[in-house]
Amino acid sequence: MVGQHPEDEPISNAAQAALSDKLDHFSEALCMLYIKDNLSGRNKFREKWPEAAQFIFSDALIAYDNEGVTDREHRSVLENDAEERRAALLEKITEIPEKSVDSGALEFDYVGEVLDTYGPKISLLLYKDDIIQRVRPDFIKKVSAKEQGEPTPKTEPDKTAKNAVSEDIKPIETPVPEGVHKTPLPEPPVPTEDQSPKKPEKGHLVELFNPLAIAA
Repeated sequence: MVGQHPEDEPISNAAQAALSDKLDHFSEALCMLYIKDNLSGRNKFREKWPEAAQFIFSDALIAYDNEGVTDREHRSVLENDAEERRAALLEKITEIPEKSVDSGALEFDYVGEVLDTYGPKISLLLYKDDIIQRVRPDFIKKVSAKEQGEPTPKTEPDKTAKNAVSEDIKPIETPVPEGVHKTPLPEPPVPTEDQSPKKPEKGHLVELFNPLAIAA
């Protein structure tokens, strides 16, 4: 088992209960992975461990592996950077069993630091999901949604607050001077068919334009 020592058997047993069931196989794959000038090895690792490959290789190196090399010097730099990340992750894995649990108690601060560093996908290769939930509630759900670009769930509007605001809005009233009674304006009469304005018959002038009618 990763990080297990005979002299620390009780601690190792407690730590093992917190570790992912995939950790041993993942650790072996990292030990066997050779990155420099090894396109075939990188592709095989990506097929088996795509989440870890995304973190270790970077998008740029994966693009070279998928689409072909346009700058060999740049690819060499990316391979060196990937090798450093692989070595650092492997070193972290060797200390996780010992530092994640102390005297049978889960070290929340240490585990939380590991989770924040490697994110939910790789963390699931290191710890059991219930341990992750204890240290970072909803960590896997929230961060996975963010990485996948899923929309954030919208909260329902507070209808009570909306109604309260609408009730506070009152029509603006024009102040009326003292002694003047305010009477409502009469509603305009609805024109009936007999009261509707008639069009002038063809051949007759409208009275408005009759100069005699204006003089009268």
